[in-house]
Amino acid sequence: LAESDPGNAGWQRDLSVSNFKLADVLEKQGKTESKRHWHQAHDVLKGMVDQGLFVSQQDRAALETLVGKLKDE
Repeated sequence: LAESDPGNAGWQRDLSVSNFKLADVLEKQGKTESKRHWHQAHDVLKGMVDQGLFVSQQDRAALETLVGKLKDE
């Protein structure tokens, strides 16, 4: 759904949250695949900001967390 309608903030947020949660679980399991999901969650949230879509305070906090996780790459 998110891919079919990039302007739908709700679907974009759902995709970001799903990737964030997957990354968290995979990271706790020690799997390197977590990085891909961290990047995807970041890209979706950053895209929402860039498009001017509604981004909640919680989403902004998640984006800051993602920036911190990805800054060393």
